[in-house]
Amino acid sequence: MLRSQCEADWHASDEQLVALNDAELGGRERTRVRRHADRCWRCRTRLREIEEIVSALMTVYAASLDDDGDEEDADLRTRGLAVRGPAAARPRLPREALDALHAAAGRRTASARGLRTAAWEACRRLLAGRARDAGWTIGFPLTARVGAVCATALIVVLLSGSPPLSARQLVRQVDRAERAEFEGARAPVVYQRLEVATRRLPARTVTGEGTWEIWTEVAAGRHRSRPVGAGAPASSLDALLAVFERHRMTGGWPVSLRSHQRWRERGEAVDDVVHQAVTPAGEAVVTLESTAIRGDRAYGVVQAALTVRERDWHPVEQRLVVRDGQSTTEFVVREMDFKVMPLSSLPVAFFDERPGPPAPAPAPVAGEARRRLAPSASDLVTAEVQAMYALHRFGVTAEDEITVERGKHGVQVRGLTTTEERRQRLVRALANIPLVRARIRTAEEALVSMTAPRGVAATRPSSAAPAPGGARPTSTTSATPSGAAPPGAMPDGAVPVPLRFDETRIEADRLPMQALAGLAPPRGAASGGPAGAPASDGRADEAAMRRARDAVRQSLALLERAWALRRLAEWLRRTHSLPTTPGTHDLIEVMAREHAEAASAVLAALDSTVTPVLPALAARQPASAPDGRSRNRVPPDGPVATSAAPAPPEAGASASPAADRARPWAELATDFFGIAAEIDRDTRRLFTASTTPAAAVDAAKDAQRLRRGLDRAARGLEALQQARLWLP
Repeated sequence: MLRSQCEADWHASDEQLVALNDAELGGRERTRVRRHADRCWRCRTRLREIEEIVSALMTVYAASLDDDGDEEDADLRTRGLAVRGPAAARPRLPREALDALHAAAGRRTASARGLRTAAWEACRRLLAGRARDAGWTIGFPLTARVGAVCATALIVVLLSGSPPLSARQLVRQVDRAERAEFEGARAPVVYQRLEVATRRLPARTVTGEGTWEIWTEVAAGRHRSRPVGAGAPASSLDALLAVFERHRMTGGWPVSLRSHQRWRERGEAVDDVVHQAVTPAGEAVVTLESTAIRGDRAYGVVQAALTVRERDWHPVEQRLVVRDGQSTTEFVVREMDFKVMPLSSLPVAFFDERPGPPAPAPAPVAGEARRRLAPSASDLVTAEVQAMYALHRFGVTAEDEITVERGKHGVQVRGLTTTEERRQRLVRALANIPLVRARIRTAEEALVSMTAPRGVAATRPSSAAPAPGGARPTSTTSATPSGAAPPGAMPDGAVPVPLRFDETRIEADRLPMQALAGLAPPRGAASGGPAGAPASDGRADEAAMRRARDAVRQSLALLERAWALRRLAEWLRRTHSLPTTPGTHDLIEVMAREHAEAASAVLAALDSTVTPVLPALAARQPASAPDGRSRNRVPPDGPVATSAAPAPPEAGASASPAADRARPWAELATDFFGIAAEIDRDTRRLFTASTTPAAAVDAAKDAQRLRRGLDRAARGLEALQQARLWLP
């Protein structure tokens, strides 16, 4: 016993022992205190004393409240207390003090002063001997009175500070308060006025700060923000929202329990600690600090803290510590104003358009230096990524021929779009980004501005064209998908060819799919022909037309997503040696994840569209036509399964999924684009009209190649989603 007492370097406090006795400790802290008490005689004895004192106090309290005092009288006699007079006539003088103490201790919102006052009142009444005057008699006066004093003194000591609060209790209180704020609100929108500051740790150097107004549509997780006052760069708030999206916290809003819980429930173990404090203004606050158990992880949020007001359990501050390799950034968000409003009170399409630019800065005064310092490489890269992210959020497709050019003094977004309305929306989406200038025109404007009639392809802005001022852009990122480029990285001078899908080619009389697989529509009842014979008018049936259109559209959408992933891979290769910020990393990771998820959904849809017809195409036996060309025919008794020789491995295929996961993300993205381009080529050969005669089209090989391509794309996407985007 003495040895365990001397060797222990830590003992549980009375607050922890009382919370353990009341089952109010968190999981990790409860296990720690329990294991220590099992080994330590001192703490185990103290825990038993607390249990006995609380039990005796509750017995006296219950006896003072209950009219049926037979069982209580017997229990009191065993403890050295005797009762005089009948139970019905026995007064209950300590009831008021004990009742006030019980009510104060049961309220988590009670202040420390109120708890101390209630405890001292109970102590005063017990020591005053009013119980004896009212009919209570003490069998052992000295022992009983000393025990009452000790019990009351212990309560006073334990309640001298704020009552102990576990993380689970705090989450329950805050969740109840948040639900009450949204009670009765239909399609709620949260309005907040936030102060956001970013600091570089461990020096806590402020790298950005400002005040913003932000609206959050709770159901859809959409945000719209607006800077307040001058000098509020959008980079800090954009970086914070990017962290939210990366960790699936968009289901909540900044400074909320929902966003904090989304991070805590992401699947990794966290250690929760509750701190209680008082602000300089006298406001009692409680902070839930959650730290990732894997403290050595090099990327992502490693610590999150949520501070709430104790009087109404409303969150007022949120802090995130984000680690990115060798650098660590702290986001501190303080809420200055909070309102809940219905979505119907906002203008139509309020969340679809970004607000206009802030008020222009005042003109420079006389004598001010006109020459501006060139922005740093990190600022230019940040502006370039923010422009790419804005275009990604806008939804740039094959209709828009847009390039992002990073020069020595800024970033230019150039290109063509279809309509004036779309051009204005693109310009507004880029207006609030520092160092970014948009030069976007419609195709009609480009044609009018030309001095000589030229083709539309000649109006496309080439990334090889010199930037304004004679400076050639140092980096060009195309926002338009290209199917003609090889799977490798695109050089700066290359002009991507936009993807276009001409639906008139599907309106041909016979599709290769029908001509080769015998999928012509049945003859109408009036014709009297056998089922499966070609239609008299030679036109494909509506179901085959719809399947062909869906297949080609889905292959095009898959190729667009693959092109976006390859564009990010090229950007990673170009900026590998340039300085970047954690916010830049988060934006790139959000774009990569969303493109990969969209590609996975499109790939699944394309697979379900073409799978019903691929077996009939793949089972065809090639035969020689009279003119020497290969022709596919169906045997009289139906398709015959053949054992074809195993196909040689395609370019970019790895030996195993484990080998794929070990490859760099940029290499996997580039290979996936090559696979998507092959899928698009085979889909068009099978599902669109072709100038090549139907007999010359080897449908069996195309179908088998398409099937292998779909399987390879699924494996490639899985490896791409599991690979690490940022190498240590």
